[in-house]
Amino acid sequence: MHDKIAQAKKRRARREREGKVVSAPQVKLKATTGERNRMTQQHPRILLKIEQTLVAVGTEVGADDADVDTAIRAILERKPTVRGAAQQLVESLNPSQLQFSCDEETWHAGLRVIYRSVTTRSKCRRGDTDYLDYATRFVANAAKG
Repeated sequence: MHDKIAQAKKRRARREREGKVVSAPQVKLKATTGERNRMTQQHPRILLKIEQTLVAVGTEVGADDADVDTAIRAILERKPTVRGAAQQLVESLNPSQLQFSCDEETWHAGLRVIYRSVTTRSKCRRGDTDYLDYATRFVANAAKG
C-alpha cells in the first residue's frame, strides 16, 4: 500500500515538473481556533458587522444558510459567479460599501470566523436557516447590551 502511494506521489511530482498538472492554491475557508480567539478579542466589531449584514440582507432577499455558505465561499475563493440571494450577500459584504475600515486580511479572517460558525450551526442545505436564526438572536442581543 505504501509503495502505491509513494509511486503516485512520484508520478504527480514528475507531471508537475513537466507542467502537465497545475495545482490550484488552496484557500483557507475555516478559521483556526487561534484566529477565532484573536478576532473575537481584537476585532469583535468586525464580526458583529458581518453578522448584522448577513441578517439584514438575508432577511431582505429571503436568503437561507446555503446562500450564506455560497456567498462567504465566493468572497474567500474570489469566485464572483454566484446568483440570486447569494449574489446580494456577496455585494453587501464589502467593507468599503459598509463604510467599515479594515485591511482585507482582517476582513477575510472575520469571514472565516463567521463561516466556521455557519458550518457548525447548519448543514447549509437549501432551506436551512439554523445559522441565520442563531445570528438573528445574537445580533438582537448585541443591540440590547
